[in-house]
Amino acid sequence: MGEVQLWQADGLGTDKETLEKVLRIFRSDGVQGIESQQALNRYIQKLDDNCIREMNWIDAEATLQMLVDCYGVTVAFQKYVKAEGFIKQEKSG
Repeated sequence: MGEVQLWQADGLGTDKETLEKVLRIFRSDGVQGIESQQALNRYIQKLDDNCIREMNWIDAEATLQMLVDCYGVTVAFQKYVKAEGFIKQEKSG
């Protein structure tokens, strides 16, 4: 079993520096096992559109791959285009 990866830490932040580290580690090492994948999924789920947009500006390819790995292609595409402002969130009412 591999080392504990950054996104497995409790309370991992969403500041630019942390996002850069997450992307760098993901790009170089990917996820190491099911526990790492589950932790990455939990981390990605807590990110808002601004964080996803910031990640995309930092490293678009790694961000898209991470979203696809966590959500599958359809949901990843929806999250990406929403974060980038191509579609607006639907208003209920």
